[in-house]
Amino acid sequence: MKSIIITGVSLVVVLALVASASPGTAQGQSGSTPPGPAGVRVVSGANPGEASILWNPAPGVSLYRVAWLAMEDFATNRANDGRRSYVRYSDVTANSSWAVDRLTPGMGYYFIVGARHSDGRIGWSRWETLKLNAAATACPTDLYPPSPVDRSRTFRFSFEDNAEGWTVGYADLPVDYDPAIYELNHGHRPLPDGLAGGIYIQGHNRSDDLFMLINDNKGGLLKKSA
Repeated sequence: MKSIIITGVSLVVVLALVASASPGTAQGQSGSTPPGPAGVRVVSGANPGEASILWNPAPGVSLYRVAWLAMEDFATNRANDGRRSYVRYSDVTANSSWAVDRLTPGMGYYFIVGARHSDGRIGWSRWETLKLNAAATACPTDLYPPSPVDRSRTFRFSFEDNAEGWTVGYADLPVDYDPAIYELNHGHRPLPDGLAGGIYIQGHNRSDDLFMLINDNKGGLLKKSA
């Protein structure tokens, strides 16, 4: 019968704290209330949805109650008594830490620790807050992009017998240029012994910006690629 009375008192105190204006500043009972556990801190656990609550052991205390409340539930039900039903708690015997699991990764929570002293009175810590680490998204193990396709093309020219489709052009000539003084000349010609033929192109740069070129149009190439 004695343990039942204590449990009921503990739960009433937790609910009274949740009903306060802000769990972040709740203090527990006043007056002759004994001090709550000191050094309370809350950290994310090793796995998503886990939190670890730690505190300094209180002299003569063998039973603690760890309670928690989601910030979202508190904010949504702050104006009514519905917030009371969202408080969750665990009783911890002779310990100074507790792990809470099955929480929602990425969500914020309030945590509080109560200590039952030898005379049966309960002392509460301040509310502590923690936003849990978000759950990591697993990398796909069976999804890959399409295999690379070799779209390169190779062109080879020897000019051994002819120009093989290549044409010669000139640019930046004056509109009324005199062909005699520019000495423009081109064509397929043999190279020295031991070498194949080649394309010969000649011009006299009278206009200071004579441009000579050979050109061949090759299809089937992709734009903006190399």
